[in-house]
Amino acid sequence: MNGNTNKKTKAIMLCKTFIGSWGDSSSENVPHEIINRFKTDRGEQYLYIPPYGGFDTDKYDIEYVLFTGPTTIKDGTFEILYLAKGLELLHKGGNSASSKKGKKENEKLLQKIKDREIQYGGVWLDQIPMSIDDDADKTKTFYLTFQVQEILEPKQKLYFTFEKKSNHNEYETLDRNTVKQKDGTYKDYAYQRQRGYFISIDSTGYTDPNYIKVKSIIEDDSLWEQMQAITIKPDEPVKKEQPQNMLQLIGKEYDETSYTNMFYHFFQSDVFIRFCNEVLDVRIPHDEYRIEKEKTVSVETGGKEKPGRMDLFVEGANSVFVLENKIKSGINGIDKHGSLSQLSIYVKHVHAHYPDHNQYFFIFEPDYNDIEISKFDPLDEAQEFTSIKYSKIESFFRDNSEYIKSKLHGNPYLQFFDFFVDSLYQHTLTKEEDIKRRFLFAINSLKN
Repeated sequence: MNGNTNKKTKAIMLCKTFIGSWGDSSSENVPHEIINRFKTDRGEQYLYIPPYGGFDTDKYDIEYVLFTGPTTIKDGTFEILYLAKGLELLHKGGNSASSKKGKKENEKLLQKIKDREIQYGGVWLDQIPMSIDDDADKTKTFYLTFQVQEILEPKQKLYFTFEKKSNHNEYETLDRNTVKQKDGTYKDYAYQRQRGYFISIDSTGYTDPNYIKVKSIIEDDSLWEQMQAITIKPDEPVKKEQPQNMLQLIGKEYDETSYTNMFYHFFQSDVFIRFCNEVLDVRIPHDEYRIEKEKTVSVETGGKEKPGRMDLFVEGANSVFVLENKIKSGINGIDKHGSLSQLSIYVKHVHAHYPDHNQYFFIFEPDYNDIEISKFDPLDEAQEFTSIKYSKIESFFRDNSEYIKSKLHGNPYLQFFDFFVDSLYQHTLTKEEDIKRRFLFAINSLKN
């Protein structure tokens, strides 16, 4: 199925999902890309391509769309999240619905929505508000680009990179200097905007070698599996409402430093000892533990000091802990010499300065993240870190609420403890749970 009938250059599109911070600026905002994960009430599936639902070019016949993470990881490396095949073009816009041209385009698109009965949970797509922070200003903007026959996801993690990573089969290395310029010279492919293209042939007859390479990966059925689309039942409730909390008020819901500071204040006294027993599965004696935040450390390499800064460092008589808190940021990888990384600096420092202590290294991460340490940082020291999901952390603080309040009696920040626990909830959801919760919240807001 392909709606492009005129002859155009065949191309593979790259598209960054949930680009920018708008989708994360509020836990209730609904980025338009969210429809890519859902089936309509008729069992059909549609795609949104930013900006404004159109890929705004007459040049290309899009064969496939590869959706990637919103940012490159390092050295031009980006993760492939899912693949769309069998595309029928519905809307070539690229103009805001509030513009004069955009209004005309959306009138045509609205008719297609009605003709195809595009509804989710019994609600027409054009009626679903994509921003619901202010009930008096519900923004009903609707965009579609393609109807799609099939959406696939990699069976294993898949990354495209310009840096050769021979130790990891998940990394597909792209060729350098393959983009032909007007003056006949070549440059590296740069995937900097919301979209990018691998082009089959240009006006001079040149074919980008990366187009051939990427297409062969796409058409290798052994690498892909069907992605489970999410469905919305009419009148389906949100399983659990997002608790309102102070971080929403000040726009810090995804701010790592804010959470690190709160962990610092609420881990004091015997609370950390119980946390170790119940969450970290580490048995430590009831000694005094000194907790530092943003502790600056360094290691010497090549005659130079390489600095690092630990989020939380906990020191007891016989044990030390390094606790890294990762919400939106990833792990900083290996330096250009291949000998040091963010995590290895911490481990080397602890090994050097606390050789007689029991040493423990943990990363706190939301359930919607999937930090695979070995893929970002294959150095041996980094493998000493263990990942702890926010769902386990949230359960600990909620289940031990009364105990913690009794232990922190007199702490001036105790008055904010309940807000802190509520703020953890949004980071306990998997990607699928968060996507469905947001979309359901938007749909159900029309029925209340």
